Amino acid sequence: MKLDIFNPWRDLTTWSGITIQWQTANKGNVFITYLRDKDSKKPITLGNGRTKEDSQEAAKTNLKKIGPEGVKQAIESGQMVHPSRVEAPKKEIDWRDGSNHRYKAQRDIVDGGRPQKDERLQLVPK
Repeated sequence: MKLDIFNPWRDLTTWSGITIQWQTANKGNVFITYLRDKDSKKPITLGNGRTKEDSQEAAKTNLKKIGPEGVKQAIESGQMVHPSRVEAPKKEIDWRDGSNHRYKAQRDIVDGGRPQKDERLQLVPK
């Protein structure tokens, strides 16, 4: 995070008596918006984005995901709270012997991965 002189912290909102501030920093080609508690100056969460506005929206979304309990937890522990990542639902794989498969992959699927003997490579005793 940059010094407060050049990049001041601004008030965002107040949740359960806790004033939350934000600050955006530029790291290469990515903007990062940090959220912290005004009184204790402890970090709460952050948001990344390609533009300043995108990073601010991501930080607000993360703040909504963690909720007031997450904010209190971040202040007590002194570490940022990141919302848990939602796993994509698992899909059943439709194995077909048709399109988009190579012959070798089809053979492995059908034969259970057993290696096939290639008659061209067999040595014949003299």
